[in-house]
Amino acid sequence: MAADSIVLLNLENEEEYGPFELVNGEVVELEEGEYKVLIEEESEARKALISRLRTTIIETVNFRGANFDTVIRFARTASSEPVNIINLLGESEDVLTLKLNNIPAYDFLHYVAEIGGFEIRIDDNAVVFFWPDEWEEWDEEEEED
Repeated sequence: MAADSIVLLNLENEEEYGPFELVNGEVVELEEGEYKVLIEEESEARKALISRLRTTIIETVNFRGANFDTVIRFARTASSEPVNIINLLGESEDVLTLKLNNIPAYDFLHYVAEIGGFEIRIDDNAVVFFWPDEWEEWDEEEEED
């Protein structure tokens, strides 16, 4: 399912929210208020990484009770060209069980995030795993540096 990245502009206070994903023409997440949709320009590097992830087919995925670090090590080297994956989740004792065949790397990474209850963001040069409420906190820290 293709999704476009958008930013919402609150017309009352001019604050921007997002980015969010626009799926099938509907905004997935909103706060109360009137908003104007601003389409973010996607970089060529991000487009290239997404394309590579969608066209890289992983023949076999078979994890039973694997910790997240093991799954990430596998994902980083699942294609002929390694994928830069950043883990902002910290230590986790959770385990994943997953068995898939002939799956695009893009879908595999999204399944892992969904099963683990965390989020994924694809930037220009990396795939970032993070907890849903922590991205804004991490993003603000980066801006302060």
